[in-house]
Amino acid sequence: MISYLIMCRTQSQAYRIANLVVQAGYYAKVMRPPAEVSEGGCSYAVKVPERQISEILALLNSNGIERGKVYLYRPDGSVADA
Repeated sequence: MISYLIMCRTQSQAYRIANLVVQAGYYAKVMRPPAEVSEGGCSYAVKVPERQISEILALLNSNGIERGKVYLYRPDGSVADA
């Protein structure tokens, strides 16, 4: 299943995003991103379903939540710019 990774600078930022997304009724999972997109050694990402990315990004924007870059995350673990 194709998903998206929302990049975060810190683990607490990732959990803040994931908790907000889950409370809104969507799926979210905090994970360490692949090395090729990792913004330094201490980055985290929130994995969300492809079909819900628009609603989730709108939710983050409406709540004033900062986020990093968004990447397409393929089932084989490879990533691409979204």
